[in-house]
Amino acid sequence: MRRKSSSKLALYEPRIDRRIQKTRKLLSQAVLDLILEKGYERVTVQDILDRANVGRSTFYTHYENKELLLRDGPRNLGFSLFGGSDKAAAQLEPDGRRMGFRGLFQHVSQNLPLAKAMVGKNSGSIMLDSFHSQISRAIGDYYRSHFSDGKKDKLLLAYLSEAAASAVCSLLTYWVDHDLSLSVDEISIHCQRIVKAILH
Repeated sequence: MRRKSSSKLALYEPRIDRRIQKTRKLLSQAVLDLILEKGYERVTVQDILDRANVGRSTFYTHYENKELLLRDGPRNLGFSLFGGSDKAAAQLEPDGRRMGFRGLFQHVSQNLPLAKAMVGKNSGSIMLDSFHSQISRAIGDYYRSHFSDGKKDKLLLAYLSEAAASAVCSLLTYWVDHDLSLSVDEISIHCQRIVKAILH
């Protein structure tokens, strides 16, 4: 049987529809703007439709509810908590010895309105739960070599990573809600000290 050429196969590969991207971006920007104005709980789907100027059927073609829209917001707007990937949270500081969080706080500071809508007090816990998981995973990956492969040590690493992630999220939320009252360097150093104290 004759095989199809790769060039012909490429014609059948699904392409990302720019109209879909544009619609989802409009919806995500609308919900984030509304959260900043009146808080997540008070935002209705109708509010989002009015702000984004899209129809109800269009909204439900993409999302079942506003929670799913909010969760998809970072991707639709090109926002990553770590400015690229989870590994960015586990960078070494310039001295090469410690886990650094400067990249995380720097990225958040450069996207403050978005951060306020996603991790600030007005967004509830929806996005923060997701970010908590990312941070916990990054911390666990970084400190894995400090623990043995035994079942007890693996469980301990998971516990401590979760505890450290909770501390980081709390610090991040407080910092964002208070309009970055400490500098990026100051907050990242304090964050690093907290995580180090928990994991060592």
